[in-house]
Amino acid sequence: MRQEGVSADSLRQAVEDQLHRASEQLLNTTLPRDVHHRYAMVKSGESDAITHLAKEILHTLNTADVGKDVLSGKVADKVKQGIAELTGHNDYTHAAKSIS
Repeated sequence: MRQEGVSADSLRQAVEDQLHRASEQLLNTTLPRDVHHRYAMVKSGESDAITHLAKEILHTLNTADVGKDVLSGKVADKVKQGIAELTGHNDYTHAAKSIS
C-alpha cells in the first residue's frame, strides 16, 4: 500500500536502492578479502576519473556558445533545450555505482 504524498518514482527509487544495497552486501560476503580490497581500489580510481571527466563535460556545456552568431531559431532553441537537459542530469557516476 502506498503512503500519502509519496510519488511512484521516489518509491521505485527507494526499492531499487534497498535492492542494490542488499545485493552488494551479498556479493561482498562471497568475495575473499583481497579481491574486495583490490576491487575497492579500482572502483575508487575509476570514480575519480569519471568525476574529473564529468567536470570537463559540464564546463563545456555551460560555456557553449549558442548565441545569434552561431545558431538561431528553432535550431538554437533545440540545442539550448538539449544542453539544459544534459546539465540537469549530470550524475555520470550513477553507471559506475550501479555495477558496484
